[in-house]
Amino acid sequence: MLLLSDYAMPQLSGADIVEAARQRRPGLPALLVTGYADADDIGERPSDVAILSNPSTVPDLASGLARTVHGCQVGPTRVSRLELILPETSALSPSARSTLRTRTAGIHEALHVAAPFAAIAGREATVGSYARLLVALHAFHSSMIAAVDRACRQLDLPELRMACERRRLALASDLGAVGMNTQPADAPVVVPRGTAWAVGCLYTLVGSTLGGKVIYRQLDYLFETSAGREFFAGTPDDGRHWRELCRRLELFAAEQHSLTPMVEGAQFAFEHFASCLERQP
Repeated sequence: MLLLSDYAMPQLSGADIVEAARQRRPGLPALLVTGYADADDIGERPSDVAILSNPSTVPDLASGLARTVHGCQVGPTRVSRLELILPETSALSPSARSTLRTRTAGIHEALHVAAPFAAIAGREATVGSYARLLVALHAFHSSMIAAVDRACRQLDLPELRMACERRRLALASDLGAVGMNTQPADAPVVVPRGTAWAVGCLYTLVGSTLGGKVIYRQLDYLFETSAGREFFAGTPDDGRHWRELCRRLELFAAEQHSLTPMVEGAQFAFEHFASCLERQP
């Protein structure tokens, strides 16, 4: 038997599920799946629980399952049955987060392979091209201040609101480190189209930063220190903030008649970031 679970869920995290399941079946092999966070961001899990990035292919899943079972040293075995263990509080209908993720999957994946990020991953970015990426990121995060404020107030997440502001200030610091200046007039603030819409924007903005540590490491060939890439370094609290946002988002969504405004906000945020990238030469 093996436990396969999403990591970020509305009431219990995947790590919580593993802990509860192992109270019933000690040593149960477990594999957690995450759609946004870098594995390094997920510290609150047993050391023998692996992370599989989502989306992934069937071979990726098969490999992850094989490594998990082998890593738990449970002896020769074969999988003859898959048992799904769910907490009593789990909902059978799709979560708001899964709906948002599905509805924004196309543009999300397109941005993952956008030229500036591909250049960094391929060690082809220059300080100049990287600086232009920072300008786009700063314009995006600065323009979303009102939406972030409105959503964080609605969800009662003052720590997350301050974390978003610190992340924006880190971008300004990074721009200074690469010799660029920022002007507030370059980033007109987006006026929220409603509270649910702003919550959707917040979901995209926060989720899009969770893989930053991967980019931070990829930039080792350009920077010897954290100066110039503090935005991507993130903080130890990023994972906790994301989990709490997901929990509050589900509670908020349960009170809404429709998820459409949230989906539209999440889609807008992705599209707006894409337009910020396109404006850079």
